[in-house]
Amino acid sequence: MKFVNRPSVTEAEFPRLEPIVEDDGEERTHCRCTSYGEYASTPADAGAKLSAELLKDWFCSFYDGFQQSSSDKTPSAVGSHHIQEEVQPAAPAIPALADLFSFDIKDYFDETEEETTTRIFLDNLVADCGSIRARFAEIQASILDDLVNTITPAVYLEQHQFKLEKAKQRIADRRERKNIEATIQANQQLVHEEKAKLDQLYVGPIQSNIDRLEARKIDLTAQLEECNAELDLEKQKLSDLPNAIEEQKSRLRSAIKNVADMTKSLKVIPGTDAQDAQAIKEVEQIRQRAVSAIQCFLSQ
Repeated sequence: MKFVNRPSVTEAEFPRLEPIVEDDGEERTHCRCTSYGEYASTPADAGAKLSAELLKDWFCSFYDGFQQSSSDKTPSAVGSHHIQEEVQPAAPAIPALADLFSFDIKDYFDETEEETTTRIFLDNLVADCGSIRARFAEIQASILDDLVNTITPAVYLEQHQFKLEKAKQRIADRRERKNIEATIQANQQLVHEEKAKLDQLYVGPIQSNIDRLEARKIDLTAQLEECNAELDLEKQKLSDLPNAIEEQKSRLRSAIKNVADMTKSLKVIPGTDAQDAQAIKEVEQIRQRAVSAIQCFLSQ
């Protein structure tokens, strides 16, 4: 393979990824354009001519950490450097906050607060690499077509870098979303418990308890008054007990005396009722015989 003379690219600028801390404290990776000579490891290399080996080393160093899958399709023509945006599958919809709970949260949370999503564009990640592309346009006629086809996609490799960063960010976002969803699910029950406690603080349940206790108080008051009346009666009985005892003793003595008097009036009666009935029967027979005899005499 024969190479033609190539123009010097000592002053050609090549982008290099460098971390830069933004004003908000977040570190982002930007691409700073540095000269091809600055990349060279020794001052002698700074004036070296462009070679495939040196370009290979530079691109490996420039995109350190950028791992391209064997399934990635690399453009093979000069005009095919535009990278098509991958069509991502539909992401899971973010559930509406109101759908997470069984009650209306408008009275407790304001959803009108504006939410903004910051999108990092390509021009915020890499600086303008027009210098290297312009330099490559100048020298591409002087190098082999195979080398041109190989280098051309690499000139626009920052587009793949942006694709990589977005993919990494999406993976991180999905993991974060799973964690957030798990936390949301774990805290939904807590929200409902707190809502139940809040419902108990309303006037309705408290007033209902007050009415129930007032009714119970009235009932207990009536029972207490009845109990007090019975208690006063028993106390009065206890106070009147000595007099009641004396009165009862007097009545007892009177009843005993009455029984004693009646006992004294009892007579001793000999025989029995059967004997007396037989005597009465015998006398009645005598009377009947006498009457019959008289009637018989008068009828003659």
